[in-house]
This record gives sequence, C-alpha cells and structure tokens, in this order.
Amino acid sequence: MNSISLDSSALIEAERRSPEMLAALAQWRDSGVRLSISAVALAEWCVGWHAVKDPDRKARASRFFESFVDLLPVQHVVKRDALRTGEIVGKLKASGVTLEIADALIGCQALRRNRAVVTSNTRHFSQISGIEIVDPNEKAPDVEDVEGQKD
Repeated sequence: MNSISLDSSALIEAERRSPEMLAALAQWRDSGVRLSISAVALAEWCVGWHAVKDPDRKARASRFFESFVDLLPVQHVVKRDALRTGEIVGKLKASGVTLEIADALIGCQALRRNRAVVTSNTRHFSQISGIEIVDPNEKAPDVEDVEGQKD
C-alpha cells in the first residue's frame, strides 16, 4: 500500500482548509494511501497550536487536532534517524548549506520508511538526496506521485 508522511506545513494547510490540500487528502484517502506524521512534524504543528492567542482560532485548531491529527499514526524518531540526520546536516553544513534539523529528521524518517513527504516547504526537503516530495500546491497530486512507497 502507498504511504506518505505529512509535514507540518501540510497540516497547517489542511487546518486552514486549503482547497488543494483538502482535494489531495480526499484523493489519497479514496485511493487507499496511508497517511502518517513524524513526531517532529507533530511537535512543530503543536507549537503553532499552543501559541495561538485568538480563542476562535485556538478552538478551530483543537477541533482539527481531535478530528484529524490525533487519528494519524505517528512515526517515532529512532537512533538510525538521528544518525542519518546528523550525517546529512553535517555534510551540508560543511559545504556551506543550512538545513534545519527538524526538516532533516522528518526527511530521514520518510526515507527510511520509503514514504513521500507532503510539504509546501520543498526547498528544504529537496536538499535531502533520494527523498520523494509532493507539493499539493504545485499540481493536483495523483496516487502515482507516491507510487512505490511501501511500508
């Protein structure tokens, strides 16, 4: 079965009811694509959720969490993810390129699990060799966009 990992940017777009993201999620659901989220992406999204001061937005974020985010399987960080992240970020840093550790961890988890990463932050993730990136804002993502992604 095909599998994808949602980045925090994808969660934000879904929460804000982006038509492109909602269409992609519906298509993937109807096609049997398995969705999951990295524990790191979940933490990133939760920072924004808990930083919201407007009570209406906070309530909407809480409903979104209960109805969607809380139902997603979470990919936990393991030693191999941390070691590979350190290698990638270190090599990039040595060549003068900066990559956030959080994005590198999310990417390494997806690579190890053979999952595409759904994100609008393609610039950061594209620095990770071999990663499959799907940006639902660029085009309507087909199931074929995540073909070959097996658990």
